[in-house]
Amino acid sequence: MAQYTATQYRQAIKFIPQSLGLNGVPVYAQGNMFFCTANFTLNKFIVQLCQWAKHHSDGVPSQGHIKMWCSEANRSHYVTGHGERINTSPSKKIVIQSIPDVLTQRMIMALNGGLLHESAHLLYTHQARLDWKEMCEMVLPLWGKVKDWSKMQGALLSWTNLIEDIRIERLLRKNYANTATQLADLQDLILRMEGHEDGKFEGNAKALQVICGTFRDIGLGYNTVLGRKAINSYKSVDQKAFEFVTKGALKPMLLESMNPDESDGVKTLGLALKVICEIADLIEANTPDHPDQPNQPQPPKESKCPKCGAGARSLVIKALYEVGRSIRVKGKGVLCCTNCGHQQVIDIEEEGGQGQPQPNQPQPPQPRWEGFEGDDDAEPQDGEGEGQEGEQGDDTDGEDNGSGKGSKPPLFKVGDKAYLNGQEVTVVVAGTPNDKGVQEVEVEAV
Repeated sequence: MAQYTATQYRQAIKFIPQSLGLNGVPVYAQGNMFFCTANFTLNKFIVQLCQWAKHHSDGVPSQGHIKMWCSEANRSHYVTGHGERINTSPSKKIVIQSIPDVLTQRMIMALNGGLLHESAHLLYTHQARLDWKEMCEMVLPLWGKVKDWSKMQGALLSWTNLIEDIRIERLLRKNYANTATQLADLQDLILRMEGHEDGKFEGNAKALQVICGTFRDIGLGYNTVLGRKAINSYKSVDQKAFEFVTKGALKPMLLESMNPDESDGVKTLGLALKVICEIADLIEANTPDHPDQPNQPQPPKESKCPKCGAGARSLVIKALYEVGRSIRVKGKGVLCCTNCGHQQVIDIEEEGGQGQPQPNQPQPPQPRWEGFEGDDDAEPQDGEGEGQEGEQGDDTDGEDNGSGKGSKPPLFKVGDKAYLNGQEVTVVVAGTPNDKGVQEVEVEAV
């Protein structure tokens, strides 16, 4: 490889992105970091998700809320890696660390690797508009698995970036095989900065650092001397944390990250969400609690998930909020299964009329309603009485279910507002219930 003076190298750095087809992208050498800027919509979505959770810590988002997050993420503004928003159009640029006056061959290779890495972000990291339906399918089944998503903004941004780093470097090596050596030199530079060469890492490492490092370095797959030393150090420092990645709950996500799909950049966030769900307790243990957390109601001990049959330990009840307003829907909550992700809107009893959920009162909803919220105060139609038999598969005989309303499903009339799978809808057709209490209804999205 040709030798450069510092001045010559500063003049040459723009040609590496150009060699990958990134024409017109400016490159700057300053500070001690490598990064790039562009319209990375996943980062903006993460900020929206965690900020909503901060102001609705007891709640679960609806499809309408997630649609709003996507709308905000799709707007043209730049969000830093720490989640701060800058109200400017995110023009593309690459920044690498300052170029030293004395350049060694190893340093040139590492700087080249940094340029290639940031170029790979601009080539492969998702910058297109987010589809709200796709994001609902990704987020809603996992929401109940984490106690407080507002604490996870930094961790979720970091893990999304970590998994995306694995994805883009593997794609770059696949499409441009001659980049592998320089990318490996970049990783060795990072490992030296983390203290793997001089042994400082082993003296200060914590479980989370071992988990992140193990996932990253095995995922990247560079077989250098220092890379092998780093992986051995993770195992010796905390074997339990090491095996949590290599043999335990994070192994499926690690394997998926090592087989990236160039056409699916959104999948990175899905993997990061799953990782956070698995290590949430460890992250929360290292995160200060928010004050004035509301008490969450709990399902009765005999409750089961209507979809997968998981017991009460796998069920949590969250508040239901109106879309566009931070107002709880009185008398309603969302039953979330942390095992399969199932969610249903249910009736809850308010405590003292103050809008706070009463613990241990809600009963598991009937599966066939699929989270459909209706008007429980509607007048009974012909043949509909207070003692009518329910359809829960047991002999309820209309017994009180703890909310004082009996076990029959709610009745709907035309014009009622409801929630179907988290989406607010309006009833446009409401039929007469049959002898089993089943009512034919048709709805339109609001």
